[in-house]
Amino acid sequence: ERAGLIAALQHRQGASLEDAIAVRASLDQASRLAADRRADLQALEAELDVLQADLADRLADAETRLASLQERADRQREIDREGQQGVYACPMIPAITHFRDTWGHPRSGGRRHKGTDVFGPMGAEVYAITSGVVARHTSGGLGGISVYLQGDDGNLYYYTHLQGYAPLGAVGTRVEAGDHIAFNGDTGNARGGAPHIHFERKPGGGASVNPYGYLAAACWG
Repeated sequence: ERAGLIAALQHRQGASLEDAIAVRASLDQASRLAADRRADLQALEAELDVLQADLADRLADAETRLASLQERADRQREIDREGQQGVYACPMIPAITHFRDTWGHPRSGGRRHKGTDVFGPMGAEVYAITSGVVARHTSGGLGGISVYLQGDDGNLYYYTHLQGYAPLGAVGTRVEAGDHIAFNGDTGNARGGAPHIHFERKPGGGASVNPYGYLAAACWG
């Protein structure tokens, strides 16, 4: 009887040990699964952080683009008058610029003025007067740094005495009225004088004609 009791106890202890081993194995497996899930969760959190940062960057970029488009729209003016129809923009912000009709006024060397001088602060943004394509750049001579804009309205527009070009002022770039293409300056024979752009309008790319009316309509309505 004693031997049977001992055998029963040994069997029970063996079963308990097996159960303990099985429980320990289950706990180890559960611990590994939990660790794997924590690692997966951390990876997902890191991926989410990257996605959130990318979304924030895209949102900021979209807001910047929207603000830029709104600013350009604010600069645009729908014009419908004899000889000038479409969307136009003042070459500089009207509040900081001034100009008058000096077409044909005498200049040095017996020349006559063949444009309108639009005065504004040094480095002020200079805008496309209408939609079109930046046709070419020139530098040196009387004009200094200059840009030609081939307008969709058939006019070739000439801006000169610039300080430099904006990114949208690159040759070949398509622009809309009010896009920032250059910076106001005093290059060429304007050096040392009041910063301004000498502005010309050339219908069909030919000889210059008085641009004052176009400018007045675009800037003041």
